Amino acid sequence: MYYCLRKKLQEAIYIRGSYTLIQELYVHPMFRNQKIGSQLIYAVEQYCKEKGMNTLEVYLPLHSFIDYEKTLNFYEKEGFSVFGPRMKKEISFEAKKKYNYDRRYK
Repeated sequence: MYYCLRKKLQEAIYIRGSYTLIQELYVHPMFRNQKIGSQLIYAVEQYCKEKGMNTLEVYLPLHSFIDYEKTLNFYEKEGFSVFGPRMKKEISFEAKKKYNYDRRYK
């Protein structure tokens, strides 16, 4: 497997409605630093927009995880901010397309 993304729709009172939780995002080391992870995040953002959701969350790994800092930096670069044991990103519906990635993932 070269890359993997699992997401789940959630309902919560604290954010007043639905949001999407990225449960797993993995890119094989041989394919990292090629913007694949960013493209996967973008695809989930587009999904959220289609469903009318403006919040995207991802669980952070444990601090003892060997690549914790790299993981944290990746999500911060993608616009997420730390939110307890998770990171959170508010999605703007007016945002311009970052990637031409709509062809396969609609």
